[in-house]
Amino acid sequence: MTEVVQAATFCATLKAQQEHVLRGWVGSCRWVWNRCVEFDGTHRECTGKSIAYADLTKWLPV
Repeated sequence: MTEVVQAATFCATLKAQQEHVLRGWVGSCRWVWNRCVEFDGTHRECTGKSIAYADLTKWLPV
Protein backbone atom coordinates (compact mmCIF):
# COMPACT_ATOMS: atom_id res chain seq x y z
CA MET A 1 0.00 0.00 0.00
CA THR A 2 1.31 3.45 -0.91
CA GLU A 3 1.00 6.26 1.59
CA VAL A 4 -0.04 9.58 0.08
CA VAL A 5 1.28 12.70 1.78
CA GLN A 6 -0.06 16.02 0.64
CA ALA A 7 0.66 19.50 1.97
CA ALA A 8 0.12 23.11 1.05
CA THR A 9 1.84 26.29 2.16
CA PHE A 10 0.19 29.66 1.98
CA CYS A 11 0.57 33.17 3.30
CA ALA A 12 -2.38 35.32 4.31
CA THR A 13 -2.29 39.06 4.79
CA LEU A 14 -4.80 39.81 7.52
CA LYS A 15 -6.10 42.95 9.09
CA ALA A 16 -5.65 43.24 12.88
CA GLN A 17 -9.27 42.26 13.63
CA GLN A 18 -9.10 39.27 11.28
CA GLU A 19 -5.88 38.09 12.91
CA HIS A 20 -7.45 38.43 16.36
CA VAL A 21 -10.47 36.35 15.34
CA LEU A 22 -8.30 33.71 13.65
CA ARG A 23 -6.02 33.41 16.69
CA GLY A 24 -9.07 33.01 18.94
CA TRP A 25 -10.49 30.28 16.70
CA VAL A 26 -7.19 28.41 16.53
CA GLY A 27 -6.82 28.70 20.31
CA SER A 28 -10.29 27.24 20.79
CA CYS A 29 -9.48 24.35 18.46
CA ARG A 30 -6.29 23.66 20.39
CA TRP A 31 -8.23 23.68 23.69
CA VAL A 32 -10.76 21.16 22.33
CA TRP A 33 -7.91 18.95 21.03
CA ASN A 34 -6.17 18.98 24.42
CA ARG A 35 -9.40 18.14 26.26
CA CYS A 36 -10.03 15.20 23.91
CA VAL A 37 -6.49 13.92 24.49
CA GLU A 38 -7.04 14.26 28.24
CA PHE A 39 -10.41 12.45 28.15
CA ASP A 40 -8.97 9.66 26.03
CA GLY A 41 -5.95 9.25 28.31
CA THR A 42 -8.11 9.06 31.43
CA HIS A 43 -10.51 6.62 29.78
CA ARG A 44 -7.62 4.46 28.58
CA GLU A 45 -6.14 4.34 32.10
CA CYS A 46 -9.48 3.21 33.55
CA THR A 47 -10.65 0.80 30.86
CA GLY A 48 -7.63 -0.01 28.72
CA LYS A 49 -9.49 1.21 25.61
CA SER A 50 -9.43 4.45 23.65
CA ILE A 51 -12.51 6.55 23.00
CA ALA A 52 -13.72 6.35 19.40
CA TYR A 53 -13.61 9.50 17.27
CA ALA A 54 -17.38 9.29 16.76
CA ASP A 55 -17.95 9.29 20.52
CA LEU A 56 -15.66 12.28 21.02
CA THR A 57 -17.49 14.31 18.36
CA LYS A 58 -20.81 13.62 20.11
CA TRP A 59 -19.46 15.52 23.15
CA LEU A 60 -18.53 18.64 21.19
CA PRO A 61 -21.91 20.40 21.56
CA VAL A 62 -21.76 19.79 25.32
